[in-house]
Amino acid sequence: MSELNYQHRKTQGGIIFDSYTHSDKKDDVAYVLLAGLNVDFNLIFTTDTIKEDERLLQNPNIKDSYLGKFPVNLADMSKRDVFVVYQPAMSLKPNRTGFYSEKTSLKQLETALELTTSYDNVYPITHSLSTVVGTDALLNEVSQNLTKKLLPGTISSVFTNAKDALTTEKGKSRKLAGVFPWYFGFKAAEYFVPSFFPFALPIYPLAAQQIHDGGKLSTEKHPHWGASKMINPATAKYVMKVDTSAKAQGKLLGMHMAKKPLFLITTEDRIFDAQKQEQIANQFRADKVFAESGHRWFTLPDNDLNELTEKIISHQKGSLEERLIFF
Repeated sequence: MSELNYQHRKTQGGIIFDSYTHSDKKDDVAYVLLAGLNVDFNLIFTTDTIKEDERLLQNPNIKDSYLGKFPVNLADMSKRDVFVVYQPAMSLKPNRTGFYSEKTSLKQLETALELTTSYDNVYPITHSLSTVVGTDALLNEVSQNLTKKLLPGTISSVFTNAKDALTTEKGKSRKLAGVFPWYFGFKAAEYFVPSFFPFALPIYPLAAQQIHDGGKLSTEKHPHWGASKMINPATAKYVMKVDTSAKAQGKLLGMHMAKKPLFLITTEDRIFDAQKQEQIANQFRADKVFAESGHRWFTLPDNDLNELTEKIISHQKGSLEERLIFF
């Protein structure tokens, strides 16, 4: 049986990543999962090599991480290597300032591609904030030198816009301690906080686990579940301008979509409304799969997670076949 190797490392550029690689490496395709905003890494295993897949798959520490069993599940089921790249804002010092921007978003993708230079193709899986660079790649907003090996990939829990994230399902601003309105606070920060603000503050409004969970997701509280409270207020200058639907509407008008992505829509999402996610998927004329889960779909029950993983693998295979036929 192929050995599954797990490593938790930092690139020379200081970006934290996890890798799940097989001893009998296959070069045709690798998966890269780009973690979303404020997703913290969780050291699953202390050793570098896991000689039996079952030890890694059954490790109880997996449940404490934001991404759950999904990365190791994907590596095990696809028999392909998987890399998880965390946001530069969540990497170790000197990078860990909690600051997000177009530059850090692109840096996350660049890091993923640097880690996979030895593979013929790269299948990206993006989630929440990282779907911004995922959809930008589909809209030809990213240099083709970076995207030439990218398959269309999976866009999950797509980032609709900042207002949706900072307001409740009823359209009211989320509040700190029931008083301070986050939406208006971030709107003010967009204009009044300098872009060189030097450090993060414990003001991330979506750090609570119950905001991310829902549907079939376990609501059991885990002490290290993986969303940091720390964020740089200057991040507002970036996230408050994001509106995926508006950008797609302008860019896709008359544009031929040569790449057909898979949109994973989280039907019980408390951050980005499922109907709005589906509307964006329709704009991209994408394949769609629906997960009965909250925003963090990675920790679904095993049967549901396996089903989603199989659909992602199937989409990857179909995308690779189309590319081979095209070329």
